[in-house]
Amino acid sequence: MRKTAHTIATGPEDDAAYRALHDLASIMDGHPEARVIGGHMVGLLAAAFPSAGLIERRTGDADAGISLELADDGTMHEALTDAGYTAVNSNRYAKGEPPEEQVIDLLIPTLTGKFGDASRGGRRFDAMPGLHLALGEPIMVDAHLTLQDESELVCAVPVPTVEAAVVLKAYAWSDRWAQTPKDTIDLSNLFHVLDAHGADAVGGWRLHEDGVTGARRDASQILLSLALKLRAKRAAAPAVDARKLEVLIRRWVKA
Repeated sequence: MRKTAHTIATGPEDDAAYRALHDLASIMDGHPEARVIGGHMVGLLAAAFPSAGLIERRTGDADAGISLELADDGTMHEALTDAGYTAVNSNRYAKGEPPEEQVIDLLIPTLTGKFGDASRGGRRFDAMPGLHLALGEPIMVDAHLTLQDESELVCAVPVPTVEAAVVLKAYAWSDRWAQTPKDTIDLSNLFHVLDAHGADAVGGWRLHEDGVTGARRDASQILLSLALKLRAKRAAAPAVDARKLEVLIRRWVKA
């Protein structure tokens, strides 16, 4: 599946984040076992599949999910350092200075159902549950990134399907739901995309099926927990229409 997305920077942090995304997409070209995840993933999916419920949210870095094999062979580390990035720690890379510092994080999958870390190829990586699903068949987004000076960066970005993106964000929300509203906002945007365009148009959807297992089952349970917290006004995200998000979760996730 291939889509087009247009986004516009509104400040120097956006410029830096878009440049990091452009660099990351170039480095990932030719590596089918890598995906852009995190805030850019949600932003590109929302731009590629417009919906009336979009809540604008900025992101300051670019995150990549990579396979264990790609982590083991050091290809991404070498490509990032060749592109002028410095390894700030084992899986975070930076170039430039704030507020225009470009930051890229690399993450690997874990099947434990919990966030953690692991050493691969002599380097430490943050390990993310659900990421193995995100490394499946991607949605390719032809991203047009307009900077503040009106120049445009264009790149082809592999992102997970909407379902895989929801699974990743469900785990992220569960890990830090009391600390930040951004995962609730991202989930709201993704569910609005799903509801506006339908399952087939966004790469498929199985979280409403009986008998799902593994990461899908975990995500379903997490999302239903989010629905309860939305009802009790315990999921802090003032910009989110809590009632509508609860409705969408209950519509698309099997209890």
